[in-house]
Amino acid sequence: MVERLHRTLKQAIRCHDTKWTESLPVVLLGLRACIKGDLNASCTEMVFGKIIVLPGEFFEPSSQTLTDPSEFLLRLRETFRTFKPTPASCHSSKPALMSLLGSRD
Repeated sequence: MVERLHRTLKQAIRCHDTKWTESLPVVLLGLRACIKGDLNASCTEMVFGKIIVLPGEFFEPSSQTLTDPSEFLLRLRETFRTFKPTPASCHSSKPALMSLLGSRD
């Protein structure tokens, strides 16, 4: 049984052109996530009782429609036109600490 797993693991690693140390995590994830035909479940489902969430499933398709770049630029310019400048703060007063350091009593 272990030999079969090792053979499958070795075949999966050889399919990748990269170093085996770089492809091992992806191969193991794939082996743990694949459905066993005779059991109709994956290894992780049998161990944890839940279906594994694969990295591609973390992201949902965007519900926004793609906008035309020129239309986007017009809306962006309109948004920036509504911004009002705020006056800068005045830092002309000297800090109190400097007066204490300057005196030698």
